[in-house]
Amino acid sequence: MSLPRLEGWQDHPTRDALHQAMQVLRSARKAGAARQPNYLHLATLPERRGASSGHLSLGGSLHLDYARAALTWHVDGVEHFSVDLAGRSQRTLFETVFTQLRDLGHENLAPDMAKVTRDEPLEVERGPAEAYAEAQWRMFEALARMKAHLLGHQTPLVVWPHGFDLATLWFAHGKDEERDPHLSVGFSPGTPDIGEPYVYAYAWPAVDGLAAHLPAPFEWVATWSTPGSVLRWSRIRSERDPVAYVAEMLVAIYRTTAPELRRTSIATQEQA
Repeated sequence: MSLPRLEGWQDHPTRDALHQAMQVLRSARKAGAARQPNYLHLATLPERRGASSGHLSLGGSLHLDYARAALTWHVDGVEHFSVDLAGRSQRTLFETVFTQLRDLGHENLAPDMAKVTRDEPLEVERGPAEAYAEAQWRMFEALARMKAHLLGHQTPLVVWPHGFDLATLWFAHGKDEERDPHLSVGFSPGTPDIGEPYVYAYAWPAVDGLAAHLPAPFEWVATWSTPGSVLRWSRIRSERDPVAYVAEMLVAIYRTTAPELRRTSIATQEQA
């Protein structure tokens, strides 16, 4: 099955609007999810049509439907209200959603507005939004297939509001991304240095020799704070089975990096 082209997605106003709406989803998750390791209480959960807060202590879940261009509140699987992105700014979208939640009985709700700062109108086109929802879900399937081959502690597949990327971590030892050796893999909607969506992988600490052993056609990016590799969307789309292809490539990177990360972990423990 072919993948959507996502041409021009890097600078498309629809991408920007959905990314802004993700910050409202983040605010809901932060207000109603227990604190978790590796900042997972700030992450959102991927869905077939977008992302959600997951079940919150408020008694329901907030969902961002990309194609519908709306935030919807569900309790026990039933939609209780929806707020369209069109005609609103990020700030008024936030205010409308949390006003609705207060009207449902959550009067003492005090959500974090730190990432909600913009006042320009949101612009969403259904076609590009549907295409990106499909792309994100197909890459979710690829990463989920890859995760089935990883032995050891892993984090869930989540969508991070900050970078709008779908990602997971695998740990060679321990569970703390700020301290323990790990491999990070994910799908990004694109960054200025790459110019199109891409799958990425990097090891922390950096693994010597990884650049020389990447499966083609991954490209090495030495300019990142932690050097890593990318597989461009335009290259993924040319494959007959893109989901299987991405999963296979990422498993190959895991098999290259895991032994070195385990050795790093052992050396660190011996020095402690």
